[in-house]
Amino acid sequence: MSGDLTQATVFYSWESDLHGKTTRNLIEGCLNTAIRQLGREDDLDVVPSLDRDTKGVSGSPVILDAILEKIDNCTAFVADVSIINSADVRRDPPARPTPNPNVSIELGYAIKSCGWDRILPVCNDFYGPIDQLPFDIPERRVISYTLSQDPTPEEVKAAKERLAGIFKSRLKDILKLTRQSILDIQFCDLDTEQLLGHELECSVTLVEFSDVRDHKFPKSVRNSGPFGGIDPLTNSNYFEEVGKYTFCRNLTQRVAFAITNNSSESLKSPRLEIKIDTPDFPLAAYDEESFPDEPSYSVRLGRGFRSALAATPPNWLTVKTGEEQTIIRAELESIQAKRTAWTSCCFLGTTKSPEITLKCRIFADNLPQPFEQQLTMRFNVGEQSKTLQEWIDADFLATLVEMPEPTEPAE
Repeated sequence: MSGDLTQATVFYSWESDLHGKTTRNLIEGCLNTAIRQLGREDDLDVVPSLDRDTKGVSGSPVILDAILEKIDNCTAFVADVSIINSADVRRDPPARPTPNPNVSIELGYAIKSCGWDRILPVCNDFYGPIDQLPFDIPERRVISYTLSQDPTPEEVKAAKERLAGIFKSRLKDILKLTRQSILDIQFCDLDTEQLLGHELECSVTLVEFSDVRDHKFPKSVRNSGPFGGIDPLTNSNYFEEVGKYTFCRNLTQRVAFAITNNSSESLKSPRLEIKIDTPDFPLAAYDEESFPDEPSYSVRLGRGFRSALAATPPNWLTVKTGEEQTIIRAELESIQAKRTAWTSCCFLGTTKSPEITLKCRIFADNLPQPFEQQLTMRFNVGEQSKTLQEWIDADFLATLVEMPEPTEPAE
């Protein structure tokens, strides 16, 4: 995703145990030929380049870390899996046939990071047939050729032409990544980690109370303090908090977002921004910090402690509301290729509009321009109007909040 999203890297994992002119150097030369030809193709929206080991890495990096990072960021992975111990295999007792250990480590990592659909194993079967390769590699469309340790120029030329042609065809299939498929934003369920798509149907209830401020504690509670009056540890705003919490809990939909990186590179320092235009209707919008706490009968200490003293956790949604627009933001951790990141949740609701549009944008250090996508929420709003006492008597709030137990009727 560097440059203008036209760069694609082919990483080559090579071995130096066998004759270079029939393995390492030959394969690298054929890859360069195929990549040059692909660079002139009109139907590709990427420009491929070849990379290997720590080439181009400055300083004195930890070699394995540098290689694994390159594998994470590559578009295609090519591994020379030629068997390096054929002489030992022919001994008695025979050794187990094996590719180069470093190549095997890099291949195993690439299987997890890239997936087999972006891996090209290649093998000079002069040193051992494909069916001697470990695990299920023989079943993975291994590109094979046969060149002895001292081939003729004609044999080398034929092998080069054949390999370059196969590399070009197979790499072209891998490189056909469209701009539209690079990222995807969906609603998600955090509890099940299930993707919910780009449209969300929401059923909410507008709860109206007529007597929240008039509702009183029982007389025993009002005289529970050591010198009369309400005990200082009793939450005097309890019933107002019950009303607000119940209103918000029923009117809003809990929402979280999943960002999938379908590209071949890690998304570095991604930032999510969602704008909801609200000039014609009110929008109830809260993040996890601003959403009302479940009411407590006792005074709650330390409200806002996390936000005041601690840094915002990664992938944490923050909500900023305005008269005409609500903005939701999140600073995300880097998203590896072919991986999905999950945000925290927020709460959205409205009574005046059956549908709201969420205009999403993703920024990243290696995105030259923001990725844009729209999501839709559709609301089916019901209404219920009761006094708070009626809600309490109906035990509607019993599963939501801690209600005080009256020992005698309120006066």
